Amino acid sequence: MTTQQPPRSFTAHLLSSFTSPISSLPTPTPDPIYKPAEVPLIKNAKRLTTTRTKQLMRAAERAHDDPPPPPGLGECCGSSCDP
Repeated sequence: MTTQQPPRSFTAHLLSSFTSPISSLPTPTPDPIYKPAEVPLIKNAKRLTTTRTKQLMRAAERAHDDPPPPPGLGECCGSSCDP
């Protein structure tokens, strides 16, 4: 014999969702930005600067669309250098 829980009201559901820990929420696995077959296309692109090629290669190494870590103390973070 299985016992069914009574249906919760919308307000009760909303309150429980706000009070539940974030770690209990489902996290979907993001899709990769670039497929491994596309990486040679990035390397062989004719109109990319060296800096942009490096940026795209670093992005291709990441498993998903995850922003790079912030620069460390004393590291350049402007557009005039290679972040």
